[in-house]
Amino acid sequence: MPDIRTLYDLQAIDLELDRRRKRLAEIGKALGNEQPLAPFRAAASQAKQQLAQAEARQRNLDHEIAEFSERMKQAEQKLYSGAVTASKELLSLQADVEQVGRQRGEREEQLIGVLDEVEAARKHHAEAAERLARAEQAWRGAQDEMTRERAVLDAEVPQLTAQRQERAGQVSPTDLNIYDQVRKTHGGRAVARVRNGVCESCRMSLPTSRVQTLRTTAAPVRCPNCGLVLFAD
Repeated sequence: MPDIRTLYDLQAIDLELDRRRKRLAEIGKALGNEQPLAPFRAAASQAKQQLAQAEARQRNLDHEIAEFSERMKQAEQKLYSGAVTASKELLSLQADVEQVGRQRGEREEQLIGVLDEVEAARKHHAEAAERLARAEQAWRGAQDEMTRERAVLDAEVPQLTAQRQERAGQVSPTDLNIYDQVRKTHGGRAVARVRNGVCESCRMSLPTSRVQTLRTTAAPVRCPNCGLVLFAD
């Protein structure tokens, strides 16, 4: 029984080592990984592009309106200058002024809608940029935290490894071999405590004969249900 108790204590150390090594592996993958920021960057980039497109439409309309205004100005100057006296030409100039005026009016109506689009796009872009900034700040904070955590874990692993070596040296090679084999096939666990005739791993009641054997032999006794080595205080 002393070896089984030692194996139970060894398992506690191994589980702590497993947890730290697993966490170190997770940190190793997460450090420097900017993938969590990708959706925020994509959203901000899309919002920026939408804003640029809306502003481009505004500039085009502003340019067209300015051109129509200039054409109207020139046509009106010619119309009212007195230089043109022929009625046919005057009617043509008047028609040009009216047509250009209608075209300018259409563009001005379009511009009102585009200005609303620009305002909405600017708001959307600002919100997306703010979300990205917050995500980047949180990401940097998490990176710093994981860096500090890794330093702690890197210091703890050698300490636990030394404890494991010391405890493993207290177990017979045969029992240690059984322990290692069971751990490999049972998710890192090899020993289960027995309380009131129940295996604490699988929560199954053990046959009375198995409990009696457990208390009278120093050899490892396996749970008939989960297969772990049983340990009773």
